[in-house]
Amino acid sequence: MEMIKNFIFFLAFYMIISGFAYANGNIFPEKMGGFEKVSITRGSEAIKSVKMLHRGSEIQLNDAVVAKYAGGSGKKMIIWASESSSVKEAEKLISRMNEKMPSSKMYRNFKSLKVNGCEVYSVDGMGMKNYYFVKEKWNYWLAVKADNSRVVLIDFMSNLADCKSSE
Repeated sequence: MEMIKNFIFFLAFYMIISGFAYANGNIFPEKMGGFEKVSITRGSEAIKSVKMLHRGSEIQLNDAVVAKYAGGSGKKMIIWASESSSVKEAEKLISRMNEKMPSSKMYRNFKSLKVNGCEVYSVDGMGMKNYYFVKEKWNYWLAVKADNSRVVLIDFMSNLADCKSSE
């Protein structure tokens, strides 16, 4: 019985610490680039949201996060993050997005740039500056409606290992 109690305690402790580390791992901080987080969704609801953005394309995801931020004067930002089953699958997904961007009626001004040593793609559309990139098994898409969109991108990327600013 004592062993079961210890196991349950350990399991509960692990789940609390894991959740704490995720929530406070500063990947989606409470404040970022002049914005404040207003909501965050993870799991099946977030996966549905990401899949809707791909308009019927068959994509397989292990996990997803949608974080919404707001700033003054109508400024807003949405971050979609999706986890693929492998690095290879995540890279395939971003390659498919890059193939479709030049002919997209919704997005324009496709560019590739380096930010903190990481390859980032940029497009304009839906009244926002959009940045997207792949990092290990995760694809990230930031839609930013603000004049300081590049600063916000750099701020977000500084929360990711190997995408930190060297400054």
